[in-house]
Amino acid sequence: MPDPRASDSGIWPPAFGRSKAFAAIPWRAQLVSAGFITVDFLAVALAHLVAAWLYNSVIFEGIRLRSYFDPTDFLLVGLGLGVFMVLVFGALGLYRRGTSVLNVEEDMQLVRGFAFCAVVALALSFVLRDRQLPRIAISLALGLMVPLTVVGRRFVRRISAWLLSAGVGSQPVVIYGAGDTGRQLADRLVHNPQFGLVPVGFVDDGPAPGDGRVYFGAGRKRSLELLGTGEKLVYLLKSRGVSVLFLAMPRLSSERLAAIQERCRESEIYCYHVPLFSAGPLRRFSITFVGDMPLVYERAPSFGLLNRFAKRTFDIAVSAALLLLFSWLFAVIAVALKIWSHGPVLFAQERIGQHGLSFRMYKFRSMHANAPAYARKPESGADPRVFPLGRVLRRTSLDELPQLWNVLRGEMSLVGPRPEMPQIASEYNPVQRERFMVRPGMTGLWQVSADRNLPIHENVDYDLYYIYNQSLLLDLIILGRTAFAMFGGR
Repeated sequence: MPDPRASDSGIWPPAFGRSKAFAAIPWRAQLVSAGFITVDFLAVALAHLVAAWLYNSVIFEGIRLRSYFDPTDFLLVGLGLGVFMVLVFGALGLYRRGTSVLNVEEDMQLVRGFAFCAVVALALSFVLRDRQLPRIAISLALGLMVPLTVVGRRFVRRISAWLLSAGVGSQPVVIYGAGDTGRQLADRLVHNPQFGLVPVGFVDDGPAPGDGRVYFGAGRKRSLELLGTGEKLVYLLKSRGVSVLFLAMPRLSSERLAAIQERCRESEIYCYHVPLFSAGPLRRFSITFVGDMPLVYERAPSFGLLNRFAKRTFDIAVSAALLLLFSWLFAVIAVALKIWSHGPVLFAQERIGQHGLSFRMYKFRSMHANAPAYARKPESGADPRVFPLGRVLRRTSLDELPQLWNVLRGEMSLVGPRPEMPQIASEYNPVQRERFMVRPGMTGLWQVSADRNLPIHENVDYDLYYIYNQSLLLDLIILGRTAFAMFGGR
């Protein structure tokens, strides 16, 4: 199992012995780590080979300083840099199983690792000047390293996910507690298949729901069977071949907890406990250690002056640049809308932003002019409210471009929670209202997740994770993912 000190998940195993239940998991986790190490090293070596070939090709014939150079020395530098990058990535924890939402924290560590390795490589280009290593080739190699490494890591993740879906290296688990904590835990396990822990059901001492299932996740779209009560805990686990139990009952008394742990120990069941309080949402809690003693503390989102200044400066610079860069595209879309549809080019709608203040959000119109302005958004391209050109605009997210003006005006940010419609925002509960602590964004974690087709208010977990962990680097990661996802349809 992963080192709990490397995670803010709030979960760690009790101190009694090791179970045989996880015998299949360590080898798979080590295999995935070995896969990451291999593709990272090969990506650097391949980047240097391709860079040497490109430099010697006719593509750079007019700008290279030498007519030809032997790529042998360059490949040796690439092999050395590959070993160095693997060591750097290891120090950054990139060969441990990821624990963050959508692996964004791992992506941020990748950026830091790439930046450090790039500085070292550029420094080497001056130190090894006598070997006449072309800096153009070095720059090409550094540029190729990033996409090759990302593609390689995605390949390893896909292979790992495929093995898990086939039951190789996965471990079924049962969650004791069907309350909010248990549902959140089930959702985290489902969204993090790299753990190899597959929830198969709940155990709870409360009254059983009518259909015998417990619903969880955004929109309560997922569900698991309620297997029974704690009185038959060991039997329920053994009868289904489950040897891993998660205790997700924060109000559990110490006596009851000790009794359950004792029964698990006697039955060779590996028991995990979620020891966080039920006094607040899980995102507010983190873990630190004093020696070997874990301490749970409540944290608050950080809105430092420097961070706010950097974010706003970045928003202004990027939105202004994009408005100028895509001014021709605005004109093309406007003319096309006038030719192939009836009604105004822009669609303006009141939305709720930071501090609960309303503003007018702009989009290129993608639905017929007589469509209700505040109805539920289309869930597919076949929605009759959307005209053909509008489907193209929505599929490519080009309908969102006018919101760059909202960003420039300070009503929105490039990255943040999506702005909500007033009639829905008025019904927000206290947890959902935390979305108003920051400016709404054109994109966010929700838009690059698998749950992006659900209503905004049902994806609050993604927004709150962003609010409690926001940084300019996280914004860059989300913007990069958005660029890849925007042509995938919605």
